[in-house]
Amino acid sequence: MKLKIEHFPVLLFIVVLLLTLSGKSEASCSKVDNLSFTQKLSLSMAYRKGEEHNLGYTVMAIALKESTAGKYLINVKTQDYGLLGINLKTAASRE
Repeated sequence: MKLKIEHFPVLLFIVVLLLTLSGKSEASCSKVDNLSFTQKLSLSMAYRKGEEHNLGYTVMAIALKESTAGKYLINVKTQDYGLLGINLKTAASRE
């Protein structure tokens, strides 16, 4: 099943309902409200790229977790780079 834009209000309702039931709605909403325009744009682009393979929300979640939606693009300690936190050694071995 491919998600369409018409499904967005229903999915948003389900997410808000689950967050409310888990008691974490205030913390989650405040994190989303504090995102910059550039971060929101990065998440939108990640969603569109993932949507091609029916993974829009998954790619968006990875971008948010790995680089805080583009705020921290370099992790020198683990050598992960970019919006999705790609490791150089892993990328080189697969190439």
